[in-house]
Amino acid sequence: MKKQFLLLFLVNSMLFFAQQKQPKIGLVLSGGGAKGFAHVGVLKEIDKAGLQIDYIGGTSIGAIVGALYAVGYSGAQTEKIILETDFVALLRDKLPRSTTPFFEKEYGEKAVISFPIVKRKIGLPKAVSKGQNMLNLLLELFSETENISDFSEFQIPFFSIGTDVETGGQVLLEKGSLPIALRASGSFPTLLNPVPLGDTLLIDGGVANNFPVDLMREKGADIIIGVDVQGRLYEKEKLTSVVAILNQIVSYKIYNQRDFKKNQIEVYMHPEISKYNVVDFDKKIEILKEGEKTAAKYAKILNEIALKQTHKKKRRTTTKNTQKVVLSKITIHGIKNHSRAYVLGKLNLMQGDLVSRNDITKRIHLLSATNNYEQISYSLKETIAGGTEIIFSLVELSKKPTLDLGVHYDVLYESSVLARYKQEGVFTNNDVFSFDAILGDKLRYNLNYFVDNGFYFSYGFRSRYNRFSANTAFNNLVPNSPVVHSVNLKYIDFTNQLFVQTTFDRKFALGIGLEQKKLNVSTETVLENNAATVLDDTNYLNAFGYLKLDTYDQNILLKKGILQI
Repeated sequence: MKKQFLLLFLVNSMLFFAQQKQPKIGLVLSGGGAKGFAHVGVLKEIDKAGLQIDYIGGTSIGAIVGALYAVGYSGAQTEKIILETDFVALLRDKLPRSTTPFFEKEYGEKAVISFPIVKRKIGLPKAVSKGQNMLNLLLELFSETENISDFSEFQIPFFSIGTDVETGGQVLLEKGSLPIALRASGSFPTLLNPVPLGDTLLIDGGVANNFPVDLMREKGADIIIGVDVQGRLYEKEKLTSVVAILNQIVSYKIYNQRDFKKNQIEVYMHPEISKYNVVDFDKKIEILKEGEKTAAKYAKILNEIALKQTHKKKRRTTTKNTQKVVLSKITIHGIKNHSRAYVLGKLNLMQGDLVSRNDITKRIHLLSATNNYEQISYSLKETIAGGTEIIFSLVELSKKPTLDLGVHYDVLYESSVLARYKQEGVFTNNDVFSFDAILGDKLRYNLNYFVDNGFYFSYGFRSRYNRFSANTAFNNLVPNSPVVHSVNLKYIDFTNQLFVQTTFDRKFALGIGLEQKKLNVSTETVLENNAATVLDDTNYLNAFGYLKLDTYDQNILLKKGILQI
């Protein structure tokens, strides 16, 4: 209680000496992953007090929450967004299976883990997730800022912090695309891929400056309200995961600076959330409540500051844009390794389409599911003729080969290990080559080469070597031989196909082609002239056609759908 009275006295003293000039109020929100949900309680209390914030700065989750408030979302609206968002699915970049290209449904879902091959050596992924789903959400929430490149022009001027992964230095993000700046500021190492921005590669701003009160002071703030959701260093017994260990490493510098930065703030709030960690996204309700409890303790101070603000700007409320527009023009920047037809085909987007921003997000899912893009962003722009142009900016992934691994068991083929080598861009920009070696009790392989032309007909080549043994019912074919009711068949199938294919809605695949097939079926159960009996030994060439249907909702643990191949 004494601490609160002292704080109130200091704030009132500053307000008294600033009578000739209305004090400039800065709000700084620290990073902290899921713990940053506690920031919302402070925003709601600020709204309740009628306090005008003149500048907002933040890092990581603090930057995202602060940016929502800066562009016009209220504290209550921000809370609603958090409650309605599945952050676990978002951070995993989980996509509906319906977005998966048909080729990947047919051949790419057998593996459980994938490793990039860099300079003929097996590497590791950059992170758990590319973060495209997070960027998609930010593009929807901050649609009204897409034509504002200077963050000081928002309703409340704003800045965020990123970290240059090459130097470890702080990068001030206050110009350019707000969604990309926020995506970069929140790129927690190992969870989300770094974000390319100009000539730099950025990771979570918390590594360099997790609580940027120093920069807020440089912006001219007279009174800084700082909300610190940083935790504390853990004892070794609690460092039981790679996320916990990495968070501990990142936190060394953060916590060493805490006391110094705390002393630079007029109003310092630290919610009691030490029992939560940066990935406790499933505990958002509890964290939101802790933020409200802390903010309520400072209600009197916030009201005192608000009463001294005699000149207040009218705050305009922002809502999520759900309006549909007709696309009169489609512009795509960043095409290098794939054709325009490929991109448009994957987006399933054409001029004249009527779409909302949420519809565009679903189309981006279709392109993102190809795993060919590091980052996909867009903006909408009114044309001189009165139409709407959509401008996509793509950052393509370099075409590195991958090694995919999987395991399999059934009663026919028994146990096996799948090792798949996959390479894109072998001969053309739109092609993919994969070779599956199935190693185990029954050796076999599948080779696929496919050129995906998007809207247009695609084509490819398949080769398969398949062998297995099985007991089957048998009627004697050899006169005077012993009566045999079942035989152990040895089956070998070597098939090569050239085909042309088109797909519809990623559910149907329609194709025609030429096939060369060699079959050999034999058994040693019944001998003929002391040799295995050959039941079939044919080699033929034929034409074929097919219509495939795959509407499974999941590749494993499926709940609904049809598969017809």
